[in-house]
Order: sequence, then structure tokens, then C-alpha cells
Amino acid sequence: MTTIERILITAPNAAFSAESIAGNVDLLTQILIFLPIKSLLKFKSVSKHWLSLISDPNFYCKSCGNPRSRWDTYCRIKIYSSATGGLWRPVGNRFSVLEVDKLMFDSRVFWNGAVYWISRSETSLRFDIEEELLRETPMPLIPGGWEPSTVRYFGESHGHLNMINFYLPRRIEFDVYEIESDCSGWFMKYRVDLFGVLGAFPEMIRSYLDPLDMDYYGF
Repeated sequence: MTTIERILITAPNAAFSAESIAGNVDLLTQILIFLPIKSLLKFKSVSKHWLSLISDPNFYCKSCGNPRSRWDTYCRIKIYSSATGGLWRPVGNRFSVLEVDKLMFDSRVFWNGAVYWISRSETSLRFDIEEELLRETPMPLIPGGWEPSTVRYFGESHGHLNMINFYLPRRIEFDVYEIESDCSGWFMKYRVDLFGVLGAFPEMIRSYLDPLDMDYYGF
């Protein structure tokens, strides 16, 4: 069993009082994003509301734009084994989240002796369990003229690692990818066009929604 441990390395302290604007979420957010990390970590204990606000991923993204509140966050992989007495054993060197800020840690699959993650960039990562090594894995290339994709499926199927991508703006088409046996890249196994399905079942078009809405089509 493997896990990802996140380690925060904080910046110098700075004091700030926000009692007078605690009820104004927008104003409070604009003030807090300019504070150093050490202060933000302390302010998490002010109230459940402040804890929720500062822990929100959107707040994290906004605060990363402020040099004073740079989140120096690192990750380290740990392995759990009954052979170690039920302890989590750290392996390898820690790596910066800032370097892999587009990595989707929640989208993970164990396949062929390794844990794979997907990414919103051109490169993702996999962790080889046997060798205890972190390796880079390329993501599928975006077809020319299309915008970045939405991954609708990532998992193992009949012994193969597959990914299904919908690309903008034509969300009635999707590609089914399969990773190469040596993990050097992905090849497109199928391209599915659902235009004919919409013609046969026009009720699947949710015309009351914006055409750019991901739920505009009922599939």
C-alpha cells in the first residue's frame, strides 16, 4: 500500500487582525492571500469558517500568486507493509508540488506493478512498487486545433491501462487511449463519434443549458 505525504515548509511570520471583516468572505479572502503561510496556518484555528476558507483549493491557487505567501509544499511517498510492523516507511526523495502542480493525486490506478497518476500537463508520474522509484510518464498528445481534454475514465480494463478523453470544443467525440507496454506513451485505440446517437435521440441534448456546459449532452 502506498500513500502521498505532503509537507509544508512555511515562510516568516507576520501578524494581522481581520476581526472587523470576518463576515465578508470576498474581502477576507483578498486580505488573507497577501499573508505569509505561517500566519495563515495559525489563522486556521480562529474558527471553522476560517479553516474551511484557508483550506479551500481555490484559496491555495490564489495565494500561490503572492510571493510572500508561496506554498513551498513537498511530497514524499510512503509504503505500508506488515513486514515493517504496521509502519509507513518513506521511500525516495521528496519532490516539490510546485513542479507537478497539475498532477491529479486523486486520480490514481495500480497497474502492472506501479501506481499511475494522470496530469493536466504533458507529463505525469508513476511509482514502481518493486524498484521503489518514481518515474515520468507522458500524457496523450492533444489533437491539433483542439483544446485540453477532460478525462472521463482512467483505469485498468482486461489487463490494459486505458484512458478516455473528451476534447473541446467537440464534446460529442471522445478518444480511447491505451498505454504502451513499455510506458513510453499512449496510442489511440478508438475514436468514438456520438453525432449519430444525438440524431437518433435528440432528447439527449439539454437545450436549456449552455452548449459549453459539460452536461449539455446527456451522456
